[in-house]
Amino acid sequence: MRQVTRVTVLLILGTLSLAKTTQPIFMLSDEGQEVNIPCNHTNIATNEYLFWYQQFHNQGPQFVIQGYKTDTANEVASLFIAADRKSSVLRLPWASLKDTAVYYCTVRGDARAQSVTQPDNHVSVSEGASLELRCKYSYTGAVYLYWYVQDPSQGLQLLLKYLSGDTLVKGIKNFEAELRKNESSFNLRKHFAHWSDSAEYFCAMGGHSAGNCMRS
Repeated sequence: MRQVTRVTVLLILGTLSLAKTTQPIFMLSDEGQEVNIPCNHTNIATNEYLFWYQQFHNQGPQFVIQGYKTDTANEVASLFIAADRKSSVLRLPWASLKDTAVYYCTVRGDARAQSVTQPDNHVSVSEGASLELRCKYSYTGAVYLYWYVQDPSQGLQLLLKYLSGDTLVKGIKNFEAELRKNESSFNLRKHFAHWSDSAEYFCAMGGHSAGNCMRS
């Protein structure tokens, strides 16, 4: 009997840019089969590049491949870009259990590295106690920052986002986050945690468009 590999694709929103990327929420593949993960970026600008990332459970995002106009490949994957650059496909040649991860594509107007990290893989607090999830980012340009939550067996939900202005951002479910540029941090806080807050939390950052994502 074949084992089944679950390849989970994370939807990255790109509403801060003319380029909006959309992907399937998840894909399933039999082990040993070729996997093709599509990404649409209908309004990609002429100066923007396409990037693909892979994120394993309790790890930071890892760069997979990037391209501009022509098809490209490396030892991990192949990237096929449509002639009009409005869509692309990431191909994994041989799916295996070790490929089970979050995959996401993003577009941005330069090839500079940007990343987010969350030092806390697992946080436990008592009900009613204060909760803080740390997020560090690295990018030299203007940033847009997000926090998402994913409850078990549910999709991603945006908790809050920072675009500009006040560095203390209030979100839903009594969560807040504060941007500290001198520390390059955007920590998520809640003064009184509730048992219903048990979930996975994703910190995300975008430059000219929504970009790298990390979860804890």
